[in-house]
Amino acid sequence: MKTMKYFPALILLLGLLTALPLNAQDMDKAPKGERPHEMMMRDKPMPPFPPIPGLTEEQNAQIKKLHLENEKANLPIENNINELEAKLKTATTGDNTSFDLASKLVDEITALRGKLMKNNLKTRLDIRKLLTDEQKIVFDKHPMMDRMPRPGIHDKMEMKHPR
Repeated sequence: MKTMKYFPALILLLGLLTALPLNAQDMDKAPKGERPHEMMMRDKPMPPFPPIPGLTEEQNAQIKKLHLENEKANLPIENNINELEAKLKTATTGDNTSFDLASKLVDEITALRGKLMKNNLKTRLDIRKLLTDEQKIVFDKHPMMDRMPRPGIHDKMEMKHPR
């Protein structure tokens, strides 16, 4: 008789435990661009930098110009990195693996990533020169990665860590 008192609660608990994992799996299988967090951001494109209070139109234009120049300078470097990473994958998989070739490719990739970091740092410092003291405080509080989002970086993470 006592077990019958807990039976409905047990059924409800089992139902919840089976429904939660099924719901999580459905969200992972949603087509790209239709996941809940992606659908929310679809109509709200991310600005190239966080809002800085009191920016003039001239400052805005100069900052956008600096960002564009930085992207133009970084694009060929990023393309080279992608090519070298593909070569590295080829050199480290299959029957003909080569430590020497892989090591050389890693050194080249590292050098190119250093160039990217220097380009981004130069752009950051150039933007900082355009700002007033109050604006610099807000600008400095935001880490560099938040300021310059890199499209596609989350896609690469998803590819490396399949669910």
